[in-house]
Amino acid sequence: MFNILTMGLLDSFKGGRNWILIGTTVSDPQNIPQDILAKADDRLLEKLLFGYTTYIWQDDKNGNIRKEEFLGVDETPLRSLLNKVDNWGRYEINLDNKRYVIDKLPSPSPAVEPSINTINTLPTTDISRLPVR
Repeated sequence: MFNILTMGLLDSFKGGRNWILIGTTVSDPQNIPQDILAKADDRLLEKLLFGYTTYIWQDDKNGNIRKEEFLGVDETPLRSLLNKVDNWGRYEINLDNKRYVIDKLPSPSPAVEPSINTINTLPTTDISRLPVR
C-alpha cells in the first residue's frame, strides 16, 4: 500500500510525473465450484479466491494512462454498497422473495439551544390561575 500512496510523490521528486488516481475497480472473492477449481490456471484461481483491486492512474502532464492490479480487495462489501448509494442513489435488492432497500436518510437538523433572547420571549403561564388540588 505504501508504494501506491507515494507513487505520485516519488515520481514528482524525480522531476518526472505526477500520477493521479482516476479510477478504482474491486472484484470481491468468489465461491468457486470444485470442477472449476480443478481447471483454472493459478493466476485466475488467485483472483477468484482472494479478489483483486485495479487502480487506473493518469499522468497529469501528458495524459498517459497506467493500470495496476493487486491481489486482494481494499474495501468491504458494505463500503462498496454504500459507495453505490452515494453515487447513484437508492439501491434495491431482491433476495429470497424479500425486497431490501438501502438509501440515505437526510441528516437530522442540529438542535438549537435557546439564547437569552428567545428565553425572554417564550410564553409564560400565570400560575395564580391554575387549579389547586
